[in-house]
Amino acid sequence: MKNLNARMILWAAILTYAALAQTPDTGSIQGRAVDQSHMPVAGARVSVVNSLTGSVRDAETNRDGEFTVTGLAAGTTYNIRVSKRI
Repeated sequence: MKNLNARMILWAAILTYAALAQTPDTGSIQGRAVDQSHMPVAGARVSVVNSLTGSVRDAETNRDGEFTVTGLAAGTTYNIRVSKRI
């Protein structure tokens, strides 16, 4: 699996952290993966890693490059990796 360009990862991953009404202690991360020319990257794997526990939640981007990962512990730092097999 080849990792996408670091710029695309940052552009895709650090878009939004929103605490949704799942429970008071959980939230979600939403974003959009794009390539260097700002075109959406469909079918990319998005891995959200809890920096305290190391637990991983995965999602896949849709045809518009958008993704949502829900059920994340609020008040925690997460690292996000975006990759796609080419």
